[in-house]
Amino acid sequence: MHTYCLINGEFKKTTEPVIKVNDLGLLRGYGVFDFLPVQQSQPVFFNDYWNRFRNSALKMRLTFEWDRDSFLNQLHELIRKNDFTGGYCRLLLTGGYSSNGFLPDGPSNFMVTTQGPIHYPEKNFNQGIKLITLEYAREYPQIKSINYMTLLLERDRLRDEMAEDVLYLSENNVTESSRSNFFIIDSDGVLVTPMHHILPGITRSKVLDLASEFMEVRVGDLAISHIPEAQSAFITSTTKGIMPVTRVDETLINDGRIAPIITRLRDALDEKIKQYLKDTIEK
Repeated sequence: MHTYCLINGEFKKTTEPVIKVNDLGLLRGYGVFDFLPVQQSQPVFFNDYWNRFRNSALKMRLTFEWDRDSFLNQLHELIRKNDFTGGYCRLLLTGGYSSNGFLPDGPSNFMVTTQGPIHYPEKNFNQGIKLITLEYAREYPQIKSINYMTLLLERDRLRDEMAEDVLYLSENNVTESSRSNFFIIDSDGVLVTPMHHILPGITRSKVLDLASEFMEVRVGDLAISHIPEAQSAFITSTTKGIMPVTRVDETLINDGRIAPIITRLRDALDEKIKQYLKDTIEK
C-alpha cells in the first residue's frame, strides 16, 4: 500500500528519491497543496478540491498545466496501483527548481501521494474539543499554502493547555482555525460562520448548504465576545468532518453541552457523501 506516487505525471516508487534539493518548496516554502478524501476507492467531491487546488496555484503564480480529466484518470490509476480503498490523497505543487535559490528556472513540480485514514479520539466528537485563541491573520488566506510555521510554533502551548488547535483572531473577530473552519450556533439558534480572512473549506461549503435547509444561516463577522453566549460551536475540515468545540481558552461553551443539531448536521453530511459515492460509482 502507498507503494507508488505521481511526480509530474509519472508513476514513481515512494522509496525512490524524486525531488532535488534546489526545489523552492524546500528552499523557500513556496508551494500549495490540497488534501482530498478517498472512500470506496473514489475521490470524494473531486471537482471542489481540484478547483480549490488550481485556484491556490494560480493565486500563488505557480505554473499549472494539468488538465482535470487527464489528471483524474491518473489519480484513479494511482489508487488502483496502490490498492487503495480509503484515506486521503495529498496534492502538492511546489515552485520548482531554482539555480539561484530564489527564482524558479522552469515549471512547478507536482506530487501526489496517498495515505490511510486519520483517526481522532471518539471523545473529541462525544465531549468536544478545546481551542486556544491567537491573534493572527494569514497573508493570503484563500491560498492553501504549505506554510504552517505559526501553528508549529504553538505546539508546546497546545500540548500544555491540552488543546486540539488554535483559533485565529483578527481585531477581536474570529476567523478560522489553523486547519479548519469555525462555526457557532448563537443564542438565537442561528448558525454563524466567519466570512473574512479565511480559507473557504470544502466541508464548510457542504455544511452551509445542508444547514440552510432546516435552520437560519449567517455568514459574516463573528466577534469573540459572542462565543460565551453560544448554544454550541464546532469546526469543519476534510479529516475531522464536523467536530464539536466545547471550550475556547477558559470559556466553557453552554456548560460543555453539545447541541443536538450538530449530530443532525453530521448525519446529513454523511448522507451527502454516501449519495455522492453512489452517483459516482453508478456512472
